[in-house]
Amino acid sequence: MASTSRLYDALNDFLRQSDIVWQDARHLQTLCWMIIGMIESQNVHLNGFGVYVTSRAQIAQSHQRRFRRWLSNRRIDVVSAHHALVRQALSEWGSERLYLSLDTTVVWNCFCIVWVGVVYRGRTVPVAWRVVAQASSTVRLWTIQRVLRQSQRVLPEGVTVVLLADRGFADGKLMKYLRDNLGWHFRIRIKRSFRFQLEGQWCKVSEVQLQPGQAYFTPVVSIGKTKPCPNVYLAFAHDKLSDEDWTIVSDEP
Repeated sequence: MASTSRLYDALNDFLRQSDIVWQDARHLQTLCWMIIGMIESQNVHLNGFGVYVTSRAQIAQSHQRRFRRWLSNRRIDVVSAHHALVRQALSEWGSERLYLSLDTTVVWNCFCIVWVGVVYRGRTVPVAWRVVAQASSTVRLWTIQRVLRQSQRVLPEGVTVVLLADRGFADGKLMKYLRDNLGWHFRIRIKRSFRFQLEGQWCKVSEVQLQPGQAYFTPVVSIGKTKPCPNVYLAFAHDKLSDEDWTIVSDEP
C-alpha cells in the first residue's frame, strides 16, 4: 500500500485501540478506507469511495470489488464490531440520563429495519437493529423486545435510560416490558383514539381540547380500556409549528 493519509492513520490507530478482534489486518485497512470514502464523499455509495483511496489499484472497479467483498465477508462480525465501538463511546457517559429513540425504517418496500439509537446533540446514533422481511412498518412485540435487549447489552451499567417512541409503538405490553423487565423510563406518543381512566372515569384522548400553546398534565392514570396499563401519566399539548395535538404517555410525572 502506498503512503496513507493522515485521516487513515488516525482511524487506523483509533480502531486498533478498540476491543474489536480482527481475523485479518486487511479487514481493518479496508474499513478505514470505506470510512474515509463516506466522510469525503458524504454518501454511502461504494462507487464514489475509490477516488479517496491511496493504493496501487488504478481502476475504480477494483476498489468497488474490494469493498463488496468486505461487506459480504462472513469472517467479519459486524454486530460485535459495532457493539465494541458503542461500548467504548458510552463508557464515560457518566450520571446523565441516556435518551434512546425507537423507530422503524422501510427500505425498498421490502424490508423493515427496527432500530434503537442514542439521542445526542440533535442526532440519533444507532446502537442496535434488526431487519424484517416485510413492507409494513408495524412489527411484532417480540421483534422489538429483541432489539431492546440487544441495545441493553451495550449500555453502561447503572445508567438511567429513557426510551422515546412515536405512535406506532404505543402498546401497553411494551410499556410494561420497558418498566418491569428492563427498568427503563419511557415517553411514547399515543393516538387520539386511546382511552384513559382518570379518577374512575374513562375518557378518550380526543376529548381533551387544547388551545395553541396550551398544555395539560394528568395525575396517575391507566390507559387502554381492554388491557389497561396502570400507573402512567399523560401530557397533552398543541404544537404550533405542526398545528397538531400531541399526547405523550410516560411512567414519570
